Amino acid sequence: MLALLTIRLLALVSYARAQSAHCTRSEYDWAKNSKDQDPCAIGIAIGLVCDSNFDIVPIPPNSPSSYGYGGLEPTGTSDCICNKNYYWLISLCAKCQGFDGTPPWTRWNGNCTTTSDTFEHDVPDDTAIPHYAYLPLTSSSGIDIPAAQNDNGPETNASTTPGASSTSASSTPTNSSSGDSGGGRSHAGAIAGGVVGGVAGLAIVGGAIAYFLIRRRRRAREELNAPILDVDEPEVVEHKPNSAMSPAASSPEPMRLYNPDDPTTFPPPVSSQAPTSRRAGTPVPEL
Repeated sequence: MLALLTIRLLALVSYARAQSAHCTRSEYDWAKNSKDQDPCAIGIAIGLVCDSNFDIVPIPPNSPSSYGYGGLEPTGTSDCICNKNYYWLISLCAKCQGFDGTPPWTRWNGNCTTTSDTFEHDVPDDTAIPHYAYLPLTSSSGIDIPAAQNDNGPETNASTTPGASSTSASSTPTNSSSGDSGGGRSHAGAIAGGVVGGVAGLAIVGGAIAYFLIRRRRRAREELNAPILDVDEPEVVEHKPNSAMSPAASSPEPMRLYNPDDPTTFPPPVSSQAPTSRRAGTPVPEL
């Protein structure tokens, strides 16, 4: 029995040394970088910056699914791999082979002298670190697969300044379950501020229009309801006939009866000239 176990272990060691790890599950093709390198190959490339013999061995295919890449050995640690970028890559390297047993970051880095959030060296020319490797870890110190799948941020390559790109990327995660980053909140705040400002501007304009319309209607109503001013009516002057035109003045005095004692009642004297007849040539006898 012991002999069989020894043979099996030697076979596993030989298998691991025969090749470097690579992804075997096509559903993790989204994790490749622009150079078509999977997480295993990217992790090996950045580990070689500090150790020319660095490699990631594959997990034997017949191992239980709870297997994964355990913590680093004290003699194999370096700042190239004691960072969260490499932890993202090694965790995905295990998952894309079908294994989920990589311990959380807080246990995985137990033998690291120092740790950092990002890869602090120049990225080699032949590789690029995907943006998802800068996303925050979950509350349980593991990687967030849905957030990584939805991440579309720019990758870090040799032409990118180390540190500046890493800091910017790590502070702006996409759909991370550990919460929104400061950058995400600032974008959300800017959008909300723009919306509130636009609504406030529309409200002010609408209020001004309503004010002028109400004022105009009020002025028109006041003009319609204004009291009608009294207009001086022409004075009606009662016509009083002139005394010269009065009937009393124009009518003759009544005839008075003859009174021998009152000369005013005497008839007027008869003219000496004989009146002419109404018919020419007809004589009128004298009285």
